[in-house]
Amino acid sequence: MNAISYGEAYPQFNYHSATYQELQTSERLDLISNEDFRLALSKYDDSTIERRFNLSEIRAVMLNTGYVDSKYAETAPLKRGENGEFQILTLVEYDFEAMVTDETILSNWKKNLRLQTWVHSNVLSARRDVDRVLEVIEDIK
Repeated sequence: MNAISYGEAYPQFNYHSATYQELQTSERLDLISNEDFRLALSKYDDSTIERRFNLSEIRAVMLNTGYVDSKYAETAPLKRGENGEFQILTLVEYDFEAMVTDETILSNWKKNLRLQTWVHSNVLSARRDVDRVLEVIEDIK
């Protein structure tokens, strides 16, 4: 139930380091004396542009697709938490029998699977870049 409910969500990332950007803008990357470290940081920074583009494309498709599954969802009553703010609606159940006969929903699920696969590949790519930076840091120690 939650996979369906949250299927159109994806993580937001803030990739850029202000310090790295300043070193790059001021042409002072030479302050990072270890070439492997400098290259790993550069690769990570360069690939963030692609990941941001991908995530903006995913968002555009999701916004155009619309989320129609909610018409088959039953959520718990809206209530306020201890701090007085409304809580996220708890999903109680879906009418799965109706959903599996709705061609629009089946089509949207297939789109969401492709989009979530794209999101996942972006997360894995970011993780590989971070792991490479951490490997270089460990080697420097």
